[in-house]
Amino acid sequence: MNISRKAALQIMEKYPDRVPIKVVTNDHMDLQRTKFLVPLNLTLGNFLTVIRKYLVSVEDYEALYIFIGGKLYPNTSTISRIWEDQQSDYYLLAIIAKENTFG
Repeated sequence: MNISRKAALQIMEKYPDRVPIKVVTNDHMDLQRTKFLVPLNLTLGNFLTVIRKYLVSVEDYEALYIFIGGKLYPNTSTISRIWEDQQSDYYLLAIIAKENTFG
């Protein structure tokens, strides 16, 4: 279920200050929403907070990690910085993983 190139270009034309992001999960997490239109000035940490609201099967004590293009970016990175680095596609593909922080 990739976002088509045509759809992504239409979105970027209509919202030039936002980036389309498709989120997939591993570890059998239930995500209520998988497509997001994210402002360029949002940090990765803030985006992870937004994603946490849409995850059903994640407890407060479980840490979430977000991989974009196979890389683990710092939470202080802005979406615009990541978009510049990963602009080979017409959207960002984010993979969410979780880890139990208390053993």
